[in-house]
Amino acid sequence: MKQYLLLSFCFCLVLGEIQAQFDRFQHEMETRDSMATFHGREKIFIHFDKPQYQINDTMWLKGYIVSGNMNTVNDSSRIAYIEFIDANGQLVKRISAICDLGLFTATLL
Repeated sequence: MKQYLLLSFCFCLVLGEIQAQFDRFQHEMETRDSMATFHGREKIFIHFDKPQYQINDTMWLKGYIVSGNMNTVNDSSRIAYIEFIDANGQLVKRISAICDLGLFTATLL
């Protein structure tokens, strides 16, 4: 009987420790999620050389990345990944452009 009580007590201690770790993890995730919701991490702005393109046109684009909460140039991302998606939601083209001080340029043939 003593062994059963001792085993039950140890199990409760371990379970309490696991719950405490989960609470810390859950609090950390909620904090990070609220920061991303209310203060977006990064915003990306892209400028094109023409308002519309024809088939086989070369697309020139220029863009910059700013921090989400202060709208200042953000240099944390070294590469901007840009995806072109058609009206059906299918991925048409994916390019990556190297960022320097939050600015990047790219050409799409």
